[in-house]
Amino acid sequence: MKKRLLSLLVALCMAVTLLPVSALTAWAEEGGSTLKPLRFKLGLPVTDGIHPTTDSNEHTIYTGDGWSYDDTAKVLTIAPENPTTYNLIVSGSIRQDQNSILCSAIIGKNATIVNGNFWDIDNPGPSITNYGTITSGGYDMPVINHGTIAGGDFFCSITNESNGTIVNGNFWDNDNPGSSITNHGTITSGTYSMPVINHGTIENGIIKKAFDNYGTVKNSYFTNPSYKVTNHNGSMPGCLFTGMPEGIESHTITEVEDYYIFASLADISFEVMQNKFYFTGFPTVRVNLVKDGNVKPVTSINQKLNYGDLIEDSNSSPVSYIFTVENDNEDVVLNQGTYPTLKMASNGTPIIDGAYYSTIDSNIPTYFGDSWHCQKAMDSAGTLYLEKGTYDFRSTDPVNKNGEPLNAVICSIVNEGGTIEDGTFSKPIVNGQPGSTSSEPHVIEGGTFAAGLLYNDGVITGGAFNGKDSVLNKLSGSTVVSDTALSGDYRSVTVNGGAIVKVNDTLPLVPDKTGLDLVQSSAWDLYSYAGTVLTVKADADITNINGQEIGKAFSSIYPNGETDKTVVRFEMPDSDVELNSTKIVVPDPKPEPKPEPEPEAPTYTLTVKGGTFTYNGSEAMTSASVPVDAEVKVTLNQSAVPEGMVFDLWAMDGASLLGNPAVAYNEESFTIPAGSVAKGSTVTVEAQYRDATIESEPSVLGTAAIIGVAGAGTAVIVWQGYRIGMELYEKYFQPTPEETAAEQPAPEAPAAAAAS
Repeated sequence: MKKRLLSLLVALCMAVTLLPVSALTAWAEEGGSTLKPLRFKLGLPVTDGIHPTTDSNEHTIYTGDGWSYDDTAKVLTIAPENPTTYNLIVSGSIRQDQNSILCSAIIGKNATIVNGNFWDIDNPGPSITNYGTITSGGYDMPVINHGTIAGGDFFCSITNESNGTIVNGNFWDNDNPGSSITNHGTITSGTYSMPVINHGTIENGIIKKAFDNYGTVKNSYFTNPSYKVTNHNGSMPGCLFTGMPEGIESHTITEVEDYYIFASLADISFEVMQNKFYFTGFPTVRVNLVKDGNVKPVTSINQKLNYGDLIEDSNSSPVSYIFTVENDNEDVVLNQGTYPTLKMASNGTPIIDGAYYSTIDSNIPTYFGDSWHCQKAMDSAGTLYLEKGTYDFRSTDPVNKNGEPLNAVICSIVNEGGTIEDGTFSKPIVNGQPGSTSSEPHVIEGGTFAAGLLYNDGVITGGAFNGKDSVLNKLSGSTVVSDTALSGDYRSVTVNGGAIVKVNDTLPLVPDKTGLDLVQSSAWDLYSYAGTVLTVKADADITNINGQEIGKAFSSIYPNGETDKTVVRFEMPDSDVELNSTKIVVPDPKPEPKPEPEPEAPTYTLTVKGGTFTYNGSEAMTSASVPVDAEVKVTLNQSAVPEGMVFDLWAMDGASLLGNPAVAYNEESFTIPAGSVAKGSTVTVEAQYRDATIESEPSVLGTAAIIGVAGAGTAVIVWQGYRIGMELYEKYFQPTPEETAAEQPAPEAPAAAAAS
């Protein structure tokens, strides 16, 4: 049986070998192809077992299944009849090793190349012409694209033809500095680190090098101000620039303080730190504000607290804000809003209605006002931060110092850069903060601080304080800066044999054992400053201050009358105070005051038109501040006289000069006497001209120009379009007393009048 099968097989093989080639080909077509699939080894297509042909150019051609390879020109053509994906992953089914592909490639419309790795290391001058699709991979060859490129890293020049589309490509020039992108088609969401010449459409791009636009660029981000961006009659709506582009009108995004802006388009994650950005159209922008590691919220855009769809993105680091530019005709200024002035409610907390708020620092909202902000959780008193300005918290309107009387401020206060003039405070006050970078001075000039100070690194010149030491140090058991919170020349107030139970009708407060709450204390540990007026209630009658009777020193009185001597009001001296003292204490004498600097010499402002002036040997000038006690010489500028005209006289608007006989109106040079012009006034002297053919004569009606502007309180006469000073009118036109008498009827005789 085995012999029979073997004989049949041998017979069949012999029969096949006797068939003509045409019959074998027909059999192959009917039963299956003998063409080999595409494979790479050592960077080139595998041609083993493929019989080559020769084309008309005498090039050696190897043909495979859906591909052919010109071994002479080193050009691979991938052109399958049906859509086919070629995954060129390293050491995969197509690439037999890790070598990069070194030959040129022509990719047909049905071919999709994935994970390509085309490098021209050993084969100078290759290129890729794409009619199909390229995704991912790296391409260190010039690319001419007629099809689609989606992703991938490209390191050589790219030409995107009018029928080409590129999406999410990364274009680098680090290995090929002369590379560039020429676009006639459409490129979307790419990153361009090589110069671009655009004749087509580019959208959502991140552009880092020089850019010449002849087409359309939309919603793209130009990140490098050192490279030139030029628009050649193209269109660039919705773009953001870190430098000023040429050939297109753009507008700016700035921040009113010195915070850096990290800006990008909202749908592009790339960000660059700058202080100013330019934009066109109506882009959607993402910004972060950062300075020295501190994040600042965007509280207003173009003075609007609620600008369009301002979105706070607390998930980004640092916190970013997203908004769409509303108007292409205006610049954008961040944090220049109109904020509410600080007002206090009658319960002693800030009024936050209408204030913009943010939660960038914590889950506790921060409300922003004009030179203040407040962190306030629901149903809490909150913490008020004073950024700058002066505040008197005796009223509900501490800025304007009016409104209803305010009993006490019950919220915490951090004085970062303001001045506290007065008020009653039932929480420990922070005058400055540890590690603060604020350059604003923070000052306390007065007030009643029933719970003392939590911390102080500023200036204190007045007020009544329950304790001189830092409450923060007491609570933490350590020293933050120093144990003493008060600064300057603070003094103590004590009662000999007793205690102070109230100051300015306020009970003392101290932290409880937990340090979280304040509780009432039995006595004040009182410190104050010279000049502060205190109303003190003791647990015993007060008979003297530093040994001096009440009413005879320190402006002291019993405000409730002598029937209640437990309460006394006095002005704090520049020394410690002991009430009910057994000895007289005299304050140290104050140092002699330093002499005040000499005031600046009084001046007035002089402007000469058509001439110059000098004083005290100065150079000729046309406008300057002049000492009132200086003699000034005014000189005509001959080169300023119009052609065909001659100098006529000087026009003056200084009333003190118009009637001064020492001032020559009609001379080309004259002197303004010292002391003839009042301090702080403004004087203008202007040369007037007349036609050269008109002779000078006493009557000024023949001149072509008259004194122009009269001084304050001086009448002005208008004749033929000219204004005439009152004194000239009186000199030349006002009737003489004789003329006036001739025109008026003679008065009646006394007798005739009596008879009538």
